[in-house]
Amino acid sequence: MVDGEYALIGITGNPATGKKSVASLLSRKFGLDLIDLNSFAKLHSAKGNINESNVNTVLLGKELRDYLVGRTRGAIVSGHLLPSVLSEIDLDIVIVLRCSPERLLDRYRNRGYSKKKIKENIIAEAIGVISSAVLKCFEMPKVAEIDTSKTNPAEVAQVISSILKGKTEKKVGLIDWLPTMIKNKDLRSLLH
Repeated sequence: MVDGEYALIGITGNPATGKKSVASLLSRKFGLDLIDLNSFAKLHSAKGNINESNVNTVLLGKELRDYLVGRTRGAIVSGHLLPSVLSEIDLDIVIVLRCSPERLLDRYRNRGYSKKKIKENIIAEAIGVISSAVLKCFEMPKVAEIDTSKTNPAEVAQVISSILKGKTEKKVGLIDWLPTMIKNKDLRSLLH
């Protein structure tokens, strides 16, 4: 538990927003287990429960809930599938990492993403698909959004730590990338 309040923490966001790095730092800082949803899904696909190429989020959620039940130690669950897998009763808090589409465009190109995958992920971030999905599953008091565009993972982990300790207010709905999408020629071309 973190300060006696948070035992199960969710960290989600689009690819390349910093989920793995931040979750790893926080798990070490607070002594919490780290559950990466992609790795968890692959582990369970090896058991024949989940098709690795097309994740059955209902089955993955059941497997994960079974794994989390009765735990005496807290955990951080990290992955972009989080709002499709877990619900309000499963987590104490959900952190949504957001990042400027300009930064993500560079990161996706560096990762060798296809043009289609870049477009899908940039548009999803620009319109807040994951934030919206989280807010459909979790009450607003349990959710915080953090802009990771100009910070490193250690700084983001510090902000989350401050939120968990009640020193920093949780904020949701203040990030708007649409003006960035319109101003940037490369990003604007993805809208067509």
